[in-house]
Amino acid sequence: MERMLQKLLQSPDMPNYANLRSRPKIQAIKPSTCDTNFYRHDGDALPGLRLAVGAQAKTWIMSKRINGKVRSITLGRWPELANGDAAMELARDKIAALETGTDAATTNVVTLFDAFESHVLRSSAKTETTDNYRMQIKNHLADLFSMPIEKITLPILEDAIKGKTPSTALHLAQIIRMAFRRAATLRRCFDVSADLKVMERHKPASHVLFDPKETWPALDLILTKRSLIHRTAWLTMLFTGFRSLNARTLNWDQIDLARKTITLNEMKNGLTRTFPVADVLIWDSVFMLVKFGLDLIVSRHGA
Repeated sequence: MERMLQKLLQSPDMPNYANLRSRPKIQAIKPSTCDTNFYRHDGDALPGLRLAVGAQAKTWIMSKRINGKVRSITLGRWPELANGDAAMELARDKIAALETGTDAATTNVVTLFDAFESHVLRSSAKTETTDNYRMQIKNHLADLFSMPIEKITLPILEDAIKGKTPSTALHLAQIIRMAFRRAATLRRCFDVSADLKVMERHKPASHVLFDPKETWPALDLILTKRSLIHRTAWLTMLFTGFRSLNARTLNWDQIDLARKTITLNEMKNGLTRTFPVADVLIWDSVFMLVKFGLDLIVSRHGA
């Protein structure tokens, strides 16, 4: 491709002409048997546009002086770009991006993952949070986040979260929107994710789905844990809905045994909130105080 572009720059007067607005005429152009041949439109339309015809492919190229330098922009191949008019429409967008410094090369944002990393660099989120996002991308969104941004459509986004549980789909959609907003800012592209919606499989019931007098399988499993530290950590997550990160970093000064509450400082949304906790969790906390003392920090024990 580099050799083809050099030849194009060195040969401004090209003898080959064809109707580049007609798909049948383009299809009739025979492959080159040796060097790449360049065609321009037979007429005044499509200025600067060339069709490079080689032995295997036909490629659209736009030559344009941008910021004082002649640039040759590879637009794509025929028949994906069916004719010169389609190629020119794409060329206008690429030229505008180059002139305003919002192209992929200038912004270093080619893929959705590039946009995500750019967002992380200017974010105040905790390292644990961004690491969790990267893990979710790796596990669920690797193919999507490796795609060039301009090739991503809404159906592609919807397929990426299809089949996930509602909670997982909501979390993944949040990551996608975050990355796409950054891409839209830097690349001046349309934010496809703005219309991304998560379809819930069912509406949550408004009535109690279990008899509180019956045993809870999850609670039974937790209570079989021999480690008091691990058991209390699991009970904390079960009865409060805390994330594992909150449970692992919990300190004693956040727990009020008298009031039966736990306070989380600087949550993900930046707020501080106090949560009531169940008696079984309070009693386990008391047992830990007796066994380990007030200096205990749950995360030190790998809960």
